[in-house]
Amino acid sequence: MSQVELVLQSETMTDAAMQARMRQLSREMQARADVKTEQARGPAQAGAKGEPITIGALLVTFISSGAAVAALNVLKSWIEKDKSLSFTIKKADGTEITVNATNMEEAEKFVQSLGGAG
Repeated sequence: MSQVELVLQSETMTDAAMQARMRQLSREMQARADVKTEQARGPAQAGAKGEPITIGALLVTFISSGAAVAALNVLKSWIEKDKSLSFTIKKADGTEITVNATNMEEAEKFVQSLGGAG
């Protein structure tokens, strides 16, 4: 199983709207791809109560060999609906790619590099 961090970027959305979209994306990815998702956690702030979260970020675990490709297809459908969206996919080794309307071919190669997940 591979895990990546997925971060939504939008210059037009508020933090609240971004969190709502990420919850929607989480549900859609779990329904259409063989993945587990969870809210990405941020660094703890001194004196803060509760667990910190990273706005607009999910941890995505690919359960089966085709899950990464299926998850990328979900992202493609979102970008096709709203070309202002972009998603940064970060692998555990620190490599990352920002997926947007102009670089789908590069994104497909990146997803295939997830080893056993594409």
